[in-house]
Amino acid sequence: KQYVARLLGGDESSQALRDGKLFHWRLLEPEKFDALHIVEVASKNTKTYKAAVEEFGEVYTRPEVDNAELLAEVLLANTEAASFLDGAEFEVPAIAMIDGVAFRAKADILKGTQLIDLKTTTDLKKFKWSAYKYGYDLQAYLYLQMFPEAESFTFLCIDKATQDIAVFECSEEFLESGKKKLEAALREFN
Repeated sequence: KQYVARLLGGDESSQALRDGKLFHWRLLEPEKFDALHIVEVASKNTKTYKAAVEEFGEVYTRPEVDNAELLAEVLLANTEAASFLDGAEFEVPAIAMIDGVAFRAKADILKGTQLIDLKTTTDLKKFKWSAYKYGYDLQAYLYLQMFPEAESFTFLCIDKATQDIAVFECSEEFLESGKKKLEAALREFN
């Protein structure tokens, strides 16, 4: 139902997705971040914000933008986290056929043989469980199939509340779970 609603033009852009998008743009596509339409309000529930949406479409509040900038600064100030970005390619697209079905993907970061995905979270301690819940195991397995040069998949995570940073390397068990989800999805689709 959610998929059909999106196809029919429904907008299900949650705050978490908006926050993640801003964080990605700030770090990986600064030209998009610099081109944002920013409304100088504290809330999306204002006439000013709603008028800006009518005029520009996609707009962001000052607190949303400031938070993305803060998280990016924290990540870049961490030597280990920042090292994932050094000498890497960003937003690398891929298209592949898997069992007769077309897939497309965009790797956040490709560094040599390592795929790195940026994630924001509200609870870093629960990320391992959230990764299964939100299908990140499927994402990791699928991306490793679509980027044949990649040998590993890593999640680079930052907690939006505490600003703690963690690096999660995908285990064989995690990838096998993603493989099973992909196979099930392909069976269902076909």
